[in-house]
Parts: sequence; structure tokens; C-alpha cells
Amino acid sequence: MTGNTMTKRNISKLMAILMVATLSLGFSSCSGSDDDDIDSKMVGTWTSASNENESLVFKSNGNCEKHYVAPTAKGVIDNQVEESIVEKYNYGTFTVNGTNFKITWNKEKVYKLTDGNITTEEETYKTPVVEEGTYSISDDNRLTLIFNANGYKYSWTGVSAKK
Repeated sequence: MTGNTMTKRNISKLMAILMVATLSLGFSSCSGSDDDDIDSKMVGTWTSASNENESLVFKSNGNCEKHYVAPTAKGVIDNQVEESIVEKYNYGTFTVNGTNFKITWNKEKVYKLTDGNITTEEETYKTPVVEEGTYSISDDNRLTLIFNANGYKYSWTGVSAKK
């Protein structure tokens, strides 16, 4: 009987060791480096359906950009208008949870034409601008963002630059 008790005790110890080893392998094989990419249909470059001079870019690493090129930029430069915004860029990050999104704009860069010279103004926001809402993508590959800002809703629709 003593031999049986010793075997059961050894088997119990062996099982405990195997469970600990299995759990530690499971935890050590998980790495956050693969989880940095956002798996979202929003990722890509979208040109505004109502203004071809405006686009949004959502990157798989969670960064985003808003681009605006003044429709008269070429005319402004050619005609040497006193002062005009030629291009404007906003930079930030975004997150997605289901069909909900949150964009946090952190930085703005503006190119202006002043007295015949193009100047650059860059600003990092002291208080980031946050925009939240829901999104959908239609069968004809149009991204619609419905923003909820202090009870006011507005939308932005873009067409994918993917061919």
C-alpha cells in the first residue's frame, strides 16, 4: 500500500509541475507587438464625397491624418493673393470598438501663402480635440462617419482611394 501512496503522490506532484509549466508557456508566448495594429475597415485613405480637396487617412497603427488642400491653391499661388491657406493637415490617433470610433487630434500644420511666400505654421494642441461617433461602410465602399458633438450630430462621407 505504501508503494501505491508514493505513486499517487508522485503523480500529483508531476501533474502540478506540468500545469505550472503549461501556464507559464502560455503567458510567455503572448506578445503585445502583434496587437499594435488596428483591424478595422476604416483603415485606408478616404476622399470626401462632397469635397475632393479633403481626405482622411486611417493607418493600421492607430494614427490618422486629415488633409485639406484649398480648391484655389494653384490659382492663389499663380495670382499671388496677399494671404491664403494653401494646405492644412491635422494629425492624431483613433480607436475603434465595433462601429464606434474616437479620433483625438493632437497637432495641426498649415501652409499659407503670405506676400508671395509660402509659410508653415505648426501647432501641438494643449488640449487635444476629440471627435466621437459611429461609422459604417456601404456596399459601394463609402465610409460614413456620424459624429456626436455635444448633442449635435453631423456626418462626413468619403470614398475609398483603393482601386
